[in-house]
Amino acid sequence: VDTYIGRDDTPAKVKQVEYFANGKLKSELNFKDGKPDGNFIEYHDNGNLKTKGLFKQGQKDSLFVTFH
Repeated sequence: VDTYIGRDDTPAKVKQVEYFANGKLKSELNFKDGKPDGNFIEYHDNGNLKTKGLFKQGQKDSLFVTFH
């Protein structure tokens, strides 16, 4: 899991990126003030989209669509 802090070096805005053991992207999730906020994207280990949704202030703010 990699964590990226915003340009102003405050932990208020953070992007969490997770990878499979093979190095491929597993998921991306943005945080604001320690809560999920923004797009959530998850991938299958073959690189295809698995799940997509939106968080706002720590709560799901859209339908989470799962792909096979």
